[in-house]
Amino acid sequence: MKKEIFYGLFVLTILHSCNSYFTMPDSTLKEKYEIIESYDMSEFDIYTFNICEIINGSVANTDRFIACPDDFFEQSEKEVMNKVEELYFLKSKTSDLIIYMSTFSHKNIRSRRGFLNDPESYKNQFYLKDTEYIYVGKYDAENDMISFDKARKLSSMKWYLNTKLGSGSAGFNVDVINSRTVDTNGDEDININQTFSIPFKFLRRAYKLSSKLKEYPISKLCVVKDKKGKGIHVIFESSDFDKVYRFSNKRIPYHPYEKGK
Repeated sequence: MKKEIFYGLFVLTILHSCNSYFTMPDSTLKEKYEIIESYDMSEFDIYTFNICEIINGSVANTDRFIACPDDFFEQSEKEVMNKVEELYFLKSKTSDLIIYMSTFSHKNIRSRRGFLNDPESYKNQFYLKDTEYIYVGKYDAENDMISFDKARKLSSMKWYLNTKLGSGSAGFNVDVINSRTVDTNGDEDININQTFSIPFKFLRRAYKLSSKLKEYPISKLCVVKDKKGKGIHVIFESSDFDKVYRFSNKRIPYHPYEKGK
């Protein structure tokens, strides 16, 4: 159970075969959706967690996976390692909103120069096209905890951190994950540091979020409610592009809105 929950954070199983984002004219936004929260991207601190695999044949299997070094792209040119996973964490500077984004890395993990390993495309940048799921959560500063509520189900997940988040925070570790699922009688605590060899550590980065093409940086993020009752969606806008990108409720397994629906 513990491994299923934790590895689910790293590599989520494909549940839907549709594209990772949608496009629509901006005029449709106000007509179809009620805006719940809206932010400029400059209002977020961006953190990343990543895993590298050492590809030197002399390294033991148990030591192959490490946290990627800060100078990863300089080292990777020597072909000593590949980046095999990267996760993104956005913390609002003005509210308790948390946006956690997982990627399609498991579909591209064999690509030496492709996903995450191409410095011309992926150095200090990530893309909506690579995003698989978005978790919308809330930060509890008093308890150094992030809560994620399962949409439409009575289950939840809580991350307990080793430090407070704030504008001066360089990073944080997730020390304990507490999970309550619909098929268990109570909560289950997972001590990450005792269970896995790689710390679940996010570092603040000067990353940009872009659409499919890096010349269209994302400038705005909105959490919206479908007026026809089709759930919560997350929409991204670019000031340089005349369309918006929508992640439907099927790609938002956790959010704090519309409890029980």
